[in-house]
Amino acid sequence: MKRILIFVLMLVAAWYGWKHYKGFGSGPTNEAVIENSSGRAIERVRLTAGDQTYVREVIEDGAKSVIPFQVSKDGSFHLHWQWRGKEGEPEWSGGAVAAGPMVSRHHFQVMPDGGVVWSTEKIEAPAKP
Repeated sequence: MKRILIFVLMLVAAWYGWKHYKGFGSGPTNEAVIENSSGRAIERVRLTAGDQTYVREVIEDGAKSVIPFQVSKDGSFHLHWQWRGKEGEPEWSGGAVAAGPMVSRHHFQVMPDGGVVWSTEKIEAPAKP
């Protein structure tokens, strides 16, 4: 009975490792930098990159929030937020994010009229000694 239990535990561990292998590595990640240039605080900020959603409760005026993220397949961005003390929930969709070995830093600058300026730059890999 003891051998069967150990065998089953090893099988479960092997299956889990097989299904979650990509998540074990702490490889390079993309970055999303949300910069608030709107003149007022933004709240309940939700950034969707591909099929993952990341949340920040508040980004004050003039502040930035950096969100590291990984994607498993190519996709686009969707940004949704609320203004502090003002009705309405602006949103923005656009840009593109690619799954792959190259990682990028994506800047989202929220403007006073609710528009978003998106830009991207490659993140250089650290030099190997």
